Amino acid sequence: MSKLLQSPSKDFILPMNITEELEKYDYATKQKFGSYCLIYEHFDTNEWYEFKDCDFEAKLEEIIPKVSIQKVLVLCERHLDYLHVFLNFFATINQKQYPPKHFIPFLISIVPLLPIKWISKFALHIDDVRYTYLFLTAAFNSCIMVKPGLLQLLQRNQEIWDKYVKRYKIEGSEHYVTILQHLVEYRTACKELIDYKIEYKLADYLKCDKEEFMLKMVRQSDSPVKFLKVLKAQIIPYCQANQLDVESLIVKGIPKKSYDVPSKLKILSDYVSTLRLRSQFISDMTYTSDEELQQIKDYAKQNNLAYEPNPHVVESFENKPRMAFRARSGSIGLMLPSTTGGANIPAARLNTSSSKAGPLKPPTRSDGWKRSPSIELEKNKGSNDNYSIIADGKADNPAAYAERLHKFRNSKEIRPIYDLAETYAIVVSYDDFQETSTRIKLFDQLIKQDGWDNFTTICQVLTIQPSDLFEHLNTTDKYFNCGKDILPKLLNITDRWNSSQFIKYLDTAVNNFWANLPFTEFAELWINALQNIYTKVKPESVDYIVFLSRVVNTAQFLTDATQQRTLINEYQKGRTLEELAHILTDFGQEQAAKFINKKIANYSEAQFIEDYTSKDIRLVSTAVLQIRFMEDKQAAVTILQHLIPKVDGQEYTLIAYAYALLYDLDFPCQSQLDILNKLHSGAKVFVNFHELIANPLETLQAATNTDTIQGILPIAKAMNINEDKLVVHVMTNKMNSQYFDDYKQYVKLLRQKSQEELIKVVVPRLKPEEQPQFFQSLGMVEQQRKIQTISDLSNNGLSEFSTSELLNNPKKLIIELYNKTALQDQLGKRLHKIVERIASRYSINPKVYKPEIIKPWLSAEYPPFEESKNILDPNSTEQLYAADKSAVQQALFVLRTWTILDSLSWVKRFIEEEGIPYRAKARGIACLFSIGDLVTLQKTFGDIETLNAEYKYTILAAHCQAFGHDFTPEQMHPDKIEETFKELQDPWAQSIRSAVFLDRDDELIPLFTKLAEGRKFQCLQLIARVQSQRVILDKSVSEALILSISEAFESLLRKDDGTKAAKSRQQKILRTVFRVMSIIPQFDYVIINGQHTPLEDAMKLLISSGLSVYAADITSHMTELKTRRRGIYSLVRNGCYDLALEYGFPSEQIFEIILETDLKAATETMVDNSFIQFTNWMYRQGDKAHLKEVKNYLKDQGRTREIKRMKERFAKIDAENEK
Repeated sequence: MSKLLQSPSKDFILPMNITEELEKYDYATKQKFGSYCLIYEHFDTNEWYEFKDCDFEAKLEEIIPKVSIQKVLVLCERHLDYLHVFLNFFATINQKQYPPKHFIPFLISIVPLLPIKWISKFALHIDDVRYTYLFLTAAFNSCIMVKPGLLQLLQRNQEIWDKYVKRYKIEGSEHYVTILQHLVEYRTACKELIDYKIEYKLADYLKCDKEEFMLKMVRQSDSPVKFLKVLKAQIIPYCQANQLDVESLIVKGIPKKSYDVPSKLKILSDYVSTLRLRSQFISDMTYTSDEELQQIKDYAKQNNLAYEPNPHVVESFENKPRMAFRARSGSIGLMLPSTTGGANIPAARLNTSSSKAGPLKPPTRSDGWKRSPSIELEKNKGSNDNYSIIADGKADNPAAYAERLHKFRNSKEIRPIYDLAETYAIVVSYDDFQETSTRIKLFDQLIKQDGWDNFTTICQVLTIQPSDLFEHLNTTDKYFNCGKDILPKLLNITDRWNSSQFIKYLDTAVNNFWANLPFTEFAELWINALQNIYTKVKPESVDYIVFLSRVVNTAQFLTDATQQRTLINEYQKGRTLEELAHILTDFGQEQAAKFINKKIANYSEAQFIEDYTSKDIRLVSTAVLQIRFMEDKQAAVTILQHLIPKVDGQEYTLIAYAYALLYDLDFPCQSQLDILNKLHSGAKVFVNFHELIANPLETLQAATNTDTIQGILPIAKAMNINEDKLVVHVMTNKMNSQYFDDYKQYVKLLRQKSQEELIKVVVPRLKPEEQPQFFQSLGMVEQQRKIQTISDLSNNGLSEFSTSELLNNPKKLIIELYNKTALQDQLGKRLHKIVERIASRYSINPKVYKPEIIKPWLSAEYPPFEESKNILDPNSTEQLYAADKSAVQQALFVLRTWTILDSLSWVKRFIEEEGIPYRAKARGIACLFSIGDLVTLQKTFGDIETLNAEYKYTILAAHCQAFGHDFTPEQMHPDKIEETFKELQDPWAQSIRSAVFLDRDDELIPLFTKLAEGRKFQCLQLIARVQSQRVILDKSVSEALILSISEAFESLLRKDDGTKAAKSRQQKILRTVFRVMSIIPQFDYVIINGQHTPLEDAMKLLISSGLSVYAADITSHMTELKTRRRGIYSLVRNGCYDLALEYGFPSEQIFEIILETDLKAATETMVDNSFIQFTNWMYRQGDKAHLKEVKNYLKDQGRTREIKRMKERFAKIDAENEK
């Protein structure tokens, strides 16, 4: 027998000297001793002393990868001070070895302790999207804090994150608000994947363009039956919810599939209704014979579709294999996991080495296919399908590919593909080249190959959009180290629409400059960048940029790097130039101090205008500084008024800056600022501001076309110009289409139904079959909006809101949608998009309706509640906190659609309103702590300790009001609470006392006994929040906790409520029990039916009731070796062999107990993996007698093959031993 377990009936006895020492240990050492026993499952004095005195952080890092996952979870609960170590373990866990089901439920149970920044990173690494969704949902709930101690929880989370970052060198942390936005996006994406049954990892899905993603799903089905199944179950619902055009996807994906023609025509008839798309579908269809060609012609004739056989589409061959989606040899494949569990799908094929394609058999053609494809393609180079044939990515080598493309090199579609083959020896197909991800991958390859000197040429060849390039650069760490090379190149592609992306790159690159270059080497580069972009940035950013250049310029006066960094950092923190001048003076830099805030004597208006319009950022900063120095504000206004007409009318930023200076002088010019902001952001808009002010309608009409209409309409609205006039102008003067589909998007923009000019001009252009739709659209603009709204609601499963009352009152509809809390969880970000579309459709201002929604939520009365002593029923205090949390959750859902500063400002004004109820004020403060991080709250409110205390006493006073006692927050203070409550001894009063006295041991300890009488679950929750060792180790507290734990045991055994809600509540209680078992000293009994019951007997009761998993959980939390071994014995003795092994209990102990109890039963019931471990162990032990018994049992059971497999395994063991 093993020394570890002489006999299951003999208890382990700890040496007397160690027992005495344990009594003297502090709490932390006792915790460490329990963990030692849990890890090693035995006791050795020298080993314990070594363990006690070790670097525990390093020891945990060494141990946790080696023990079972269950032990890791228990150790984590026991040592939350080292949570950062466990976070690193989970972040790198092998999910094939330990699937998410093994650890995500545990992480959910401690999610309030997890730093939000870690959650954001970790969520992308969870393999199973269902567990990702559960984890993110728990994370969102944990961000909604309503119990006292908000600040302490935020501080603890920040402390854990700081330890994690420092220990494991984590980089790239994002802002708190950005992280919350990511979590919303992640959760919405998870819900989509789950709802539409798409098997995809979250991280991969987030990288996909949704339309391209759906197009791949359309194309990947290898049979019509499979396609229709996917189409109905996944593609159509997904597209409806995400505003994607299903018909267009079908037309792009199906015509060239190798389906038979009747199947493709059936899909066309059932799912494509738009005339133009139907014509395109049959035009693009492939066929294999004259018979199929005739079927297409007959269909076209029956459906009045114009059809001419197109000899330039790729036909399907009779012997062509089904789509295999295999990457070619020698290619760089961007692989997408198959959603059907098959082979991976390459999204791109980039041949970078010569490879020989396998031969294709000659196709069987109809007579119409006999001419050379190249001859036909010359005549029709404009078709995308033709480009796909010309540049199909199939070539023996790049030179041969370039030679084939040579004759088409003047086509702008083929030219970049030709250049890649000719100049860079890269083969890529036209279809793959259309993918942005392919071009970005090529960019990385070519930059690495040719260097930044060829940046412009590479971008021109690859036709990469600047916005896509900026996004790539801003998300690829290696490029921030190349700022010195990249910045001058990026300035050439920066415009007013992507300037914010450039600034983002610049900020990060400059941080790298500080770390890697002397200031003198990059200051001019920095100033040059600011010089080139200050006229392009958003108007609200120009002041910061202009004076940043002045600060950087001033820093060049300094020679001390610390002073340089300090000066710029202080400016970025919001210091004024005057304050910076004082800092420079303190540095002893008088010259720099004078320069940075220099007032120029006799600075004239002419000089001001000349400097401001010079387009030299240094002169502009001087001009603005002087205008701000002027004491005569009216004179300053006059100068600025004289300036504005002198500024180029398309320099929107500079004009807006001038108006902003006027605005600071209390000159009314908000309307001009609004117009300039819209001009700046308007897509493809180039309008002279001065001409616009002089002749608004004529100027906008001259600038309006199909490309600019969307950018110009907001400008027209800001100037009170009838937007319909511009829409009509575009449709009548800038278009000449015969199809209603081309006008549809512009008809939707119309506000008025009656448009006679459209009827006179546009209708005669349209084909006869197109005219009815056009007439209908003009006569039903309002109805069309309703139809669109009904469609939005229906596509997202919200048809119940499509009532006449709500459709006629869209504002009320929006409020009703937001009022339904379940929709916030169900739809997430999609609900905001639905509401935004409705609001935009009816021109409803979000600044009006959102506050009207939030205030009633925060002020809502508490619902009726009841007090229950049943641990499975939430007590009255829990019900109040649940109501508070629901209100805060609803409010945050809308508040987070604003900027963080707008949200904080609005809530701040709300809680400062006179006469608002305590509950509303407390909920408002809770919103503040959930909106911002500690840094932001500190900047906004200053003393957040006071805010935290105000919340605590206000929420407690609100709860007192709910119980019928009108106390003030001041009366909730620790020094006044007993006087306030006097004789109040109700359970709710004890709960409030426990919240008030959390940091006062003498008052808190008696409360445990009182809570254990009627609020046992709260008693358990309370100990988890206590930091005092005195409280944790107090005997009366332990007795109260055992009484509460016993109630949890009895609730399990009673099985009196099997509802889903009760089971969920029970899980929550048990997780709390396990947490408590990790905190308090080990106990060896519980009270069941009023009787002291040893834990091993309690285990037997659980197992006999079919609750063996809970018995294993409880045993895994036992740290006293005697009690732990008894628990293991109970599990194994009662047949839970596999469960005991799964939970990581010592296999040797388990196997010895089996040998002493019931070997036959184990042989019959063990799963294969456990049985293999067991028999291999016996063989290695040389236990031939018991192995013989096993073989006999197997024979009796008819499992002769298992005997053979055993012999084979033993032979392998012998072979390994010989080695």
